[in-house]
Amino acid sequence: MPGTSHLVQNNYGGSIGGPLFGKRTFFFANYEGFRQTQAQTAMDTVPTDAESLGDFSASGPPFSIPPPPTRIRTTTRRCR
Repeated sequence: MPGTSHLVQNNYGGSIGGPLFGKRTFFFANYEGFRQTQAQTAMDTVPTDAESLGDFSASGPPFSIPPPPTRIRTTTRRCR
């Protein structure tokens, strides 16, 4: 499938157990399997010179950084 991201995960397993001889001897068996097939492409962006210097004003609304909160914390409670 060219041009599409594709991921397949198969998680499977089973267990069985029970008495062997009367009420004192038991057996137990467990199996777990995991398969993962992954064919994905990754695309990264490189910051512009202005963004490298900290100016994100030209980045647009989806990449804007909100201003830091201006509320001052007044409580000095400590949790024990």
